[in-house]
Parts: sequence; C-alpha cells; structure tokens
Amino acid sequence: MPERGPDLSEWMLSPAEGIPFIVWDDGLTVAYSNASGDTHLLSPLAGAILSLLAVKAHSSWSLLQELPGGFFEQHSVDALDSIEAVLSELASINLILCAQN
Repeated sequence: MPERGPDLSEWMLSPAEGIPFIVWDDGLTVAYSNASGDTHLLSPLAGAILSLLAVKAHSSWSLLQELPGGFFEQHSVDALDSIEAVLSELASINLILCAQN
C-alpha cells in the first residue's frame, strides 16, 4: 500500500455537465463537455474513473480500491500518482469537480 496518508478530497462529475461519455471496447473514452462544447478523447484509465464517478463521489484512495484489475499491478504510490494525474486532467477540462472534506 502507499506510504502517504489518505487524501480526503472527493471528486465528482461536474453537476452542470451531466457529462455524456462513451467507453469503447478498447477502453478509450469520448466525453463531451456541455459547458465548452468540446469533445475529449480520454485514456482507458480516465474512462474507468469517469464511470466510477458517475455512480458516486470518490477520493483518489477509494478510486484506487475500486478500479478494476489490470490498471495497476499493485496498490502503490505510483498508482495513486497516476490516478491523481488523471483527476487533475479531468478537472482542468471541467469534467469533474473536487470537494474538500
């Protein structure tokens, strides 16, 4: 398990968006932003994260626990860093929001 303490920030889909997205068989995801009118091609990891956030808000730690096998060989700091990088990317294009706990 990662050595650092849990980040209690929870991430959720942007409520104004109602973000329509499609996850293709190969894992690539296409998401449309109602706010900007932009379409985004996202990685399989980003698609899996969006799918989980469509159900409920998650912290980066809970995403690490909930993501299907195959994304990471083990729960590690590197895996958590990868999740946090995707969360940051999704937030930068206004597909998700962070609510501090």
